[in-house]
Amino acid sequence: MLRLGVPVFAPCTRCAGTEHTWGVACLACMGQGVSEQEKIVAVRIRPQVRHGTILEMPLCGLGLHNFYLSLHIAVTSWG
Repeated sequence: MLRLGVPVFAPCTRCAGTEHTWGVACLACMGQGVSEQEKIVAVRIRPQVRHGTILEMPLCGLGLHNFYLSLHIAVTSWG
């Protein structure tokens, strides 16, 4: 199993996406209303996968609809 970090944007937890706290720009998100987070995606790669295989995985489980993770397999020999 391969674990990959995928960057996702979510509403800022400090200002709840409003871009302001106490009447000034939120310092946690720099007034953007969103913050970047890293979500871990587990990809199962079967044994004896061939060089050039492309695995596509939907990211709807992360709240990213119509986005897919494409993993291009490159098999090399060691030594």
